[in-house]
Amino acid sequence: MRNPIVSVIVPTYNAEKFVAETIQSVQAQTYSNWEMIIVDDGSTDNTASIIKQAIENDSRIHYYYQTNGKQGKARNLAIKHALGKYLAFIDADDLWHPQKLEKQIHVFDHIPEVDLVYCNGISFMDTIQNIIQTHQEPSGLRKIDEQFQYLLSGKSLPNLSVMVKKDCVDEIGGFMEDLRLQNAEDYQLWLRLADHHCQMYGLDENLFYYRLHPNQVTNEDSMAMEQSVWAVYLASLKKISKEEKHNLLIIRVQKYLLHHVDELSSEKFKKINTLLKFPLNKAWQESYNRFLYALSKRTFKQVKYRQLN
Repeated sequence: MRNPIVSVIVPTYNAEKFVAETIQSVQAQTYSNWEMIIVDDGSTDNTASIIKQAIENDSRIHYYYQTNGKQGKARNLAIKHALGKYLAFIDADDLWHPQKLEKQIHVFDHIPEVDLVYCNGISFMDTIQNIIQTHQEPSGLRKIDEQFQYLLSGKSLPNLSVMVKKDCVDEIGGFMEDLRLQNAEDYQLWLRLADHHCQMYGLDENLFYYRLHPNQVTNEDSMAMEQSVWAVYLASLKKISKEEKHNLLIIRVQKYLLHHVDELSSEKFKKINTLLKFPLNKAWQESYNRFLYALSKRTFKQVKYRQLN
């Protein structure tokens, strides 16, 4: 009979190059009372056979298949089958430090009011020695309103850094599966948890390894502006009014365009600028931005800087 404390949630799609290493990373954890629930999101490569081979040697690993429905749906299916008190998330191309689960369980055991524990980590290319960047988040016990505002401002927590009480995730209905916020559904979940008074704690240790490679779905922008705006827009939040939420998003889009206009292609500029028209109901502002941009990027920056300051 399965009686795990931690359910490790793993969505996977065409991950034959990396999934075995991810499984081994979980198996190498110093904390061993876990189950690993892998949901194959319609892979067409050798992913399934690699996972099934691992299952033959480790009964803690469980495999489910769904037709391609993207990561939010895959994670929800895994959570549906999860038996653990806690959920930990890792994608099928990433890795953990061997003590990641142990250190997070230690926080839960010693600070009962904590509902979610995250940690720092690194991004790497090819091998974990080839560090591309570090991910540093505020550490210690966070004030709930402070964490909510931090997330609302557009900051996120890498999903592979998080361990959270399953009851908290179940209470808010899990991940939203709307494809408009694809790749930001985890960001939205943390925001909704903070809005529902989830107490968060940050470990000031590098305990995850986020792999960068050309084929990953988040390679272009793991926290893309358009998806993050949709994530906040679609979230039903208690701590702020709908009007406050929309005004914050309008300012966020405008500031993003101001600070990134030189590096954005015209197509990307148009796509992000359209957010002002839909869903944020600022069609006049979207048209005005297009007019300024057509004059020149310099004109756009000069006018928007005066507007926003």
